[in-house]
Amino acid sequence: MNPMNLKRRLAAGIFLGLAFVALEFFVHGLLLSGVYKETASVWRPAAEMKGLFGFMLAGEFLFGIFFGIVYAQGYEPRRGALGQGLRYGLIMASMLAPINSLGWYVILPIPQRLCFLWFVAGFSEMVILGVAASFVYKPAE
Repeated sequence: MNPMNLKRRLAAGIFLGLAFVALEFFVHGLLLSGVYKETASVWRPAAEMKGLFGFMLAGEFLFGIFFGIVYAQGYEPRRGALGQGLRYGLIMASMLAPINSLGWYVILPIPQRLCFLWFVAGFSEMVILGVAASFVYKPAE
């Protein structure tokens, strides 16, 4: 791989890492905050979570970086970028949304409604991130 393409992959990955952190804040910090308050007995105390928040940010940021790197690895120059991003987002959504929502439903005593909302949110986030990848990753010609 040429060094220029590596820089482009890393730049796209960093952007997608930041985008994923923003998406997660929007979904979990804003949209689902009421549901989390309703199920407060399931979660760590707020002060404890606040102390661990850096780990969450690091995980989300790293996920976004690797999401971008994997997208770039499979990029096909002769195909349209938007279609590739949408396809990639749908593939990732199909892999991650079921296991994340249903897996945590089994592990935690959460209502089915939250499981469903996690599925929809996770699916949507992956599609949005895939489309974003198609706009930010431009391979070296």
